[in-house]
Amino acid sequence: AGSSLKFPVEFADTLRQVFLKGEGYFDVAHTGAPFIVHAERAQIQVLGTSFNVSAYLDETEWTTTLVEGKIAIETMDKELSSDSSYILVPGMQATLSHENIPLQIKEVNTKEYTSWMKGKLEFNNDDLDLVMKRLSRWYDFEYRFENAEAKTYHFTAGFNKNDSISNILEILELTTDVAFKLENNTILIQ
Repeated sequence: AGSSLKFPVEFADTLRQVFLKGEGYFDVAHTGAPFIVHAERAQIQVLGTSFNVSAYLDETEWTTTLVEGKIAIETMDKELSSDSSYILVPGMQATLSHENIPLQIKEVNTKEYTSWMKGKLEFNNDDLDLVMKRLSRWYDFEYRFENAEAKTYHFTAGFNKNDSISNILEILELTTDVAFKLENNTILIQ
């Protein structure tokens, strides 16, 4: 949800390029022609592989999570006008912050970052602000925090796409001191 992918009608024989805003999962066939995903301040070059890219403009970090194969990530440091290149192996995730912090690479459970493809949303100690962003994309609603402290509450949970938003919010209310109220098609977080 909330994502767009720009690509040519037909790929050239020598280079395959796509432009991503938001989140996308790629399972790329090895054809001999490079496959490059452009996602804001980084580009990912694929060498026949499966990976997830999350590059939403309204989130503080962009991530690339490698499931299979190998990818090369190139970043551009706008202040230093220099490029950096990193190679990821399966189970690794690269995170790029909006604050020009150098690219961070860590080992992760890839299922947490690709579960959306199977109609599931997974949260692992994520703050309520991020949880609400992802839920609002999934269920297409607006929200507003009336209790700023609630943004920092953390949740670990898994939901199916078939779960109603009212049931999900009820579960979140049961786990901590937060309340949700619907007002003029906006969910208020109290």
